[in-house]
Amino acid sequence: MIVLMFQGTDAHQSEREGAPACSCPEPSGLTRGRLACMSSAEEEQPAETYTSTLDASIAAIDAQIAVHRAHIASLERDRAQLVEVKRREQLIEAEHCMQALQAPILRLPRELLELITHAALPPQWSTAVSGTICFPLLQSCRRIRVVALTMPELWCTIVLPPNQSLIADKFYDVAQRYLVRAQPLPIHLVDPTKQYRRQDARLDRWMVEHMARFRTATWCMHLANLAPTKVAAPSLESAMFLATYRKGAADTTPSGLLTIVDAPMLRTVTIGVFLPLAALELPWAQLTELNVRIFRFRPENLHVFQSCVALSTLNVSVEYEFALPECPPIALNSLRTLKVGDYATLLAPRIVTPVLTDLSIYISTQQHWDPVLDWTPRMIPISTWLKNSTPPSSLHALTVTGLWRDSHLDDLKDVFLLLPTIDHLSLSCRESDAAEDHDLLKAIILLDDTAILPNLEHLSLQIEHGAFETMLDFGTALKKFALCRWANGGERPTGRLTFRSLACEKRECRCYVETEWLETLKAEGILVYRPTCT
Repeated sequence: MIVLMFQGTDAHQSEREGAPACSCPEPSGLTRGRLACMSSAEEEQPAETYTSTLDASIAAIDAQIAVHRAHIASLERDRAQLVEVKRREQLIEAEHCMQALQAPILRLPRELLELITHAALPPQWSTAVSGTICFPLLQSCRRIRVVALTMPELWCTIVLPPNQSLIADKFYDVAQRYLVRAQPLPIHLVDPTKQYRRQDARLDRWMVEHMARFRTATWCMHLANLAPTKVAAPSLESAMFLATYRKGAADTTPSGLLTIVDAPMLRTVTIGVFLPLAALELPWAQLTELNVRIFRFRPENLHVFQSCVALSTLNVSVEYEFALPECPPIALNSLRTLKVGDYATLLAPRIVTPVLTDLSIYISTQQHWDPVLDWTPRMIPISTWLKNSTPPSSLHALTVTGLWRDSHLDDLKDVFLLLPTIDHLSLSCRESDAAEDHDLLKAIILLDDTAILPNLEHLSLQIEHGAFETMLDFGTALKKFALCRWANGGERPTGRLTFRSLACEKRECRCYVETEWLETLKAEGILVYRPTCT
């Protein structure tokens, strides 16, 4: 506190003190005492008492706060303990509930658990890329998971990714687990895309390494990366061998590039168009089904067909015309189904098939071919074959695919006349404008010569484009043909006609025909099938 003291200036006091007298006038209103703003000693004592009281109050409050904080901390500890107790009780209750739910499962026999597992399989388990489908049941119970992991039939199908860029380390890891879990069963290796453009040397090495485990396999080989290889395939039953396109592959690919040995169960083989036959050494003599597309036929290919003495089904097509060298007959004494496409018809005269039941002729309709020029050269060998050798009496089904113009009618008529035993005829028109131009089909069914297919019992018609309902004139002719051949007054209704439109599988129904048309035939005992929409 600042205290200002002012003293008087009278001359007597100055003289007594020996100080010189001040000549300044004395300020008016000031006294020699304390100023009014200065507290006295009596005033200071109550202020100090009040401060002490405040300090005591603050200290008391601080003490109460400390007590409350300690109480809050104690309550928080108690709460945390109660929360933990609640959590443990919930876990115990959940465990008891799970045990109560699992108790019946734990008591079930393994056989029943296997049935449950099979019933719970996801719909795409065997068709989706391996390792991409979740199986929720395996996560619900440890015992079910253990049982499922020891069921080899669940893991015996390996599906390749659709793109070669997806065949990475993850796929090979998954495939290895499948191979282990599927033991001792063989593996079905599926390539859903059947790509001709896979170029994966690692996949080729993986195929060679595990070929002994495969029951069925689709293998697209990269011929430039594959060294001559000999592999054993004791479990292999069916195989598809493909190759990426490489210019001049037929001339540069070494013979016996892939040799399959120790394959006693191999029965079905499919060979793609870009893979030379000479590149494969297979147990040809034991095959029962061979499907092969040949880009350019070579004389050495004859050895393959002559070696397939046990075939029951042969499906062969050749892309380009070739000159067939002189060779012994190809004796296929067990062959029952023969499908020849494009210039593979040139092989027909050399084939001996005493028990043939089903003959299929496919003539391509690619745009770079002139259909008028190409149809006849590819059909003449069939007529020659049938004329020079007596068709087997067992031949009952004929399929002709790739119809083009009504100018082809004479070629077909020659074939029909040579096959009087045919009772099932299938005609497939692949023309782009099939809905409007069916002159050939119409001409065929209007053949009234009783010597043509006298035993015909069923006629199947297939179109790739258009719709049957737009073929008005054709429908009238077909109805007349059906009534003349099969009308029985409604007794014993029998399926006589089949309509199939490939457009039904892509878009809306295209095999629809008028109800009145169907009812007219049905009244005479003639039923019409439409398998694409039923």
